[in-house]
Amino acid sequence: MLHLVFNSSYKTATTLELIDFVIPNDAIIFIEDGVYNILNDSLLDKLQATTKSIYYLENDVVARGLMPKIKERALINYLDLVRLTENNSQIISW
Repeated sequence: MLHLVFNSSYKTATTLELIDFVIPNDAIIFIEDGVYNILNDSLLDKLQATTKSIYYLENDVVARGLMPKIKERALINYLDLVRLTENNSQIISW
């Protein structure tokens, strides 16, 4: 399953519910304001304990000035986003 996260956990508690639904083969893409979740180490640690497929849309990270926070995190572009959606038959938006 592919999880598209549009919101920051600082904005809505719904994003925190994601932790309960992610399983090991799932992929997560943080897009739009969802890229702000890169600042929430607690959330990311819990998600990384379940899946290693966690991505950030590069254009949104750059637009929000978060590049210095990326470190070794996986950045993807729009083409990668399309490929991930094609490779996942189930997609849920948060």
